[in-house]
Amino acid sequence: MNTNDLYYLNKDNHEKSTGGKGVKIHIEPETPSGITAISGTYYAIHFLTDCTPTAFTATNSELSTNVTYPSGTVIYCDVTQIQCTADQAFILYKC
Repeated sequence: MNTNDLYYLNKDNHEKSTGGKGVKIHIEPETPSGITAISGTYYAIHFLTDCTPTAFTATNSELSTNVTYPSGTVIYCDVTQIQCTADQAFILYKC
């Protein structure tokens, strides 16, 4: 087996790890009235600012809400919904 064989065996994982399937960058608005929950299917979330989700769900996972995740934290799981408070930003990686 050579390097090309390994690449093609892991091509889907490689595309995911580099965001090859796409990303959704979300910055919560400054006013609480504009805050909305994001839903879909994402394999990871990267918090760009300190974030305190008020709703955070993922398939087959137990996730904490009302806990502050520090800026730079990456969580790998099947994210199906997240909602943070005002002035918080995160990137969702599409499956």
